Amino acid sequence: MKATIRGFFGGVKKYLMALTPWYRLLFASIFLGFLMIGFSIPTLSTRSQFNLVNIGLEVALALLCLLSFLYYKKIIIGPYVICLPVFCILVFVSFLANGLHHFSSSLFTISLVSIAFYLFLVQDKKNRQTAMFLFSVGLNFFLVFFAFFYRANLFSLPTSYENRVGTIFGNVNSVARYFAVTLLFDFYYAYKHKLYWRYALVVICFWFLLLTGSMSNLLISFLALFFSLQLFSKRKTKILSWIFLFVLFLSLFSILQIPALVYFKERIYGMIAGLFSVSSSGSGDASTSERLFLALEGFYLFLRRPIIGFGFDGITNNSFAGVYAHNNFAEIAGDFGIFALISYEFLLVWPLLLTKKSKQSDKMTRVLILGYLFLLQFAKPFYAEKFEHFLIALLQAAIIEDVPNLHRVIFDRRKEKLPIPNGGLYYYNL
Repeated sequence: MKATIRGFFGGVKKYLMALTPWYRLLFASIFLGFLMIGFSIPTLSTRSQFNLVNIGLEVALALLCLLSFLYYKKIIIGPYVICLPVFCILVFVSFLANGLHHFSSSLFTISLVSIAFYLFLVQDKKNRQTAMFLFSVGLNFFLVFFAFFYRANLFSLPTSYENRVGTIFGNVNSVARYFAVTLLFDFYYAYKHKLYWRYALVVICFWFLLLTGSMSNLLISFLALFFSLQLFSKRKTKILSWIFLFVLFLSLFSILQIPALVYFKERIYGMIAGLFSVSSSGSGDASTSERLFLALEGFYLFLRRPIIGFGFDGITNNSFAGVYAHNNFAEIAGDFGIFALISYEFLLVWPLLLTKKSKQSDKMTRVLILGYLFLLQFAKPFYAEKFEHFLIALLQAAIIEDVPNLHRVIFDRRKEKLPIPNGGLYYYNL
């Protein structure tokens, strides 16, 4: 374990020491910035009195990433840099077509910051690996901070909606997604990089997910783990994972009979029953039934205006319930139309489809994180959330380097003659 950690930081030190003092300071500040936003996003984003600090950190990091062009003297334009602006343009067109109502600038500012991150990460594999590792460390610092705030409730499982923990940091389902992503990162580094101590952090994340009572995040993170093991494990491990799944279901059924776990029993049984009814008055879980109803209503509104949608907050302002769809597919389609939905889904689905072509060892993170985000769309709209945008930028950057024969455009200011390598690289001198 110590050798692995020492090897990582030794590699970062060697990478930085090869730079001149000015660029060494710049790159060290950027890497530190990714660690800091990994902590600040879940800690400060929904706390209005501190959110300006969080925004300042993100903007400062974006500017530092742009300063790195002084060193690289080139800009790599990948599909992410094209597709995300297309999505934003389609959103803006929908806004114009719907009478300039309820404009929100957060999507556009978050997209600009995400693109700045991407343009730095895509320059060098070491940038992406270091930033991803430190971002995950920042998320684990949030675990410590969360444990401090809820130290009196750490061993009290929720018995109702009212005593679920996490509300200090926002909606409990939104907080749960931080734990789910942290769990997936910790599992990846424990499983692939032999940082076995991070399995303990996986257990802690799982426990915190239970404390939030978010059944959707528990289920989706488990599915992402299971499918990743099926894709990237040896045959023996795949068989063991199926056996583990069977034993887990039997154990879960037995454990749920404990009186102290009546909340989880009612939620899980209710979710299953709720899948067969959109009425919250039946035996199904009210949350599941309501989400299904809201999603269906969002798709109904989409069918009324399939091209341009209803604009910002269109579903909220035009639906019978008067709330958002609780489904990312329905929310984007109903608010901005079919082409906006396609352009956004491209950001998530395309990297997953290209995973088989990748020869890099860290492609497992693509399935873990992007697979989780894709499934999360059935439970939560997050197209304008900074956390998901930054994760997508981080994993989209991997495609440029990992997938052979991927076309991209490089604008280069260097004087020397540049070779044209295999893989369809296009160079344009600025």
